[in-house]
Amino acid sequence: MKNSSDSSSLVFNRFAASLLAVAVAELFPGALFVSGEGTSLCFFYDFTFPFPFRSDFLSLIEERMRLIIKEKRQVRLLEMMPFNAAERLRHQGQFLAADLVAHLEMATVPLYQIGNDVVYSSGSVAEDVTLPFFKLTEQISFSALIEGQEKILVRIIGIAGDKEFVKKESKKNIYSSCFHRALAEKGGLLAPQLDRGAWVWRARGEAIVTGK
Repeated sequence: MKNSSDSSSLVFNRFAASLLAVAVAELFPGALFVSGEGTSLCFFYDFTFPFPFRSDFLSLIEERMRLIIKEKRQVRLLEMMPFNAAERLRHQGQFLAADLVAHLEMATVPLYQIGNDVVYSSGSVAEDVTLPFFKLTEQISFSALIEGQEKILVRIIGIAGDKEFVKKESKKNIYSSCFHRALAEKGGLLAPQLDRGAWVWRARGEAIVTGK
């Protein structure tokens, strides 16, 4: 796993996404993780914070991620029924992730256990991953409806893989450059319709979509 192929990058990024969630939860009491993913290009996780998130927090989170790796905490893949997985997350105080997992229509839910903490993983992960290099590249704030309530989420994004791959790809802002929902919201194109749990196009957005 020392090359930057799609398959190896996917393994690295899926592990890094779970590691990110654990690091944030340890560093910032009151921070809640929701869900995240690792792809062949990057990894990310969504959080709510009880305070405004600052970009200089990224370096602190990176250091905690490296510390967790240095401590060689046990890593296990757990498969649980949604109800049991939700209870495990609630026991950690991760109520938003627990609510998400409880409503998954799956026979079993994959959880990544790092040390004593568990994180929901939406994709298959490996237990014997050695993370060579990684970098947190950016964060995006956006609003989302969770359990019928509008919340401000912070999506933290990073890249994992071999050194040259991370160095090259971290300069591209891979995810935010194509994060259409955040761009549409920032540009005033969409508005949340809270009673329906949906988004509606504002006049300017309609004009762009229809080409008026």
